[in-house]
Amino acid sequence: MWFRKSAGQGYAQGQIDLARSYYNGQGVPQDYAKAFFWEHKAAEKGNADAQDSVGYMYATGQGVPQDYEKSVIWYSKAANGGDAFAQFELGAAYDQGEGVPQDYTQAVVWYRKAAEQAYPHAQGALGAMYMQGDGVPQDYIKAYKWFDLSKAFSKSNGKIYKADEMFLSTLSIRMTKGQIAQAQKEATDWFENYNKKKAAEAKNMNAKNNKITDISQLPPPPAWMIGTASTPTAMTSHTGVSNDNSAPNK
Repeated sequence: MWFRKSAGQGYAQGQIDLARSYYNGQGVPQDYAKAFFWEHKAAEKGNADAQDSVGYMYATGQGVPQDYEKSVIWYSKAANGGDAFAQFELGAAYDQGEGVPQDYTQAVVWYRKAAEQAYPHAQGALGAMYMQGDGVPQDYIKAYKWFDLSKAFSKSNGKIYKADEMFLSTLSIRMTKGQIAQAQKEATDWFENYNKKKAAEAKNMNAKNNKITDISQLPPPPAWMIGTASTPTAMTSHTGVSNDNSAPNK
């Protein structure tokens, strides 16, 4: 198996691929302990995807004894690196007091980081915090906004989508038409700004890739450098509305 050879040579992606094979029983007998072993190898190299999985397996007790404190350690590594799944799970840990003392304020901090990355689980969870006034002052307009965004980003997840619809219906009874209109405007504005930001990021990435990978676009070196110039190196989702413990990218 090529995954095994790559993993044995220390390549993080090969270790992850082998781990997922064991986790899902694809090409090998399903074995959570071996899956954890290889995920942990890759996680130690700083791979955020593997750190997610190690945190998840500690939280669920798959392939390793359940340990919420160790789960938080690994989620924190990935979350601090900007990983949305880990940020949501870390928020959920603070929300529920699993592996850390319960702290709604910290839960909101991490939910918000993931929500701003359009992670629907976190958007719904953040909406719930505003609806209930946990960790933030109760604010139905902000709650409605985040539930509305979660619904928009979770059309492929029927469970979350239906929960968002239920909460939006509940809020609409408690809010005035003006408040609902304000919440919808804020959600629309956020959505448009998010799309603009992603479009700009994609444009910048394409520009970088074109600049680096298409050598023909580079200007010729000065005459005195011909023969010595180097070629540029080629660059290469507990709580809130979801209560969804599905594995990350398994």
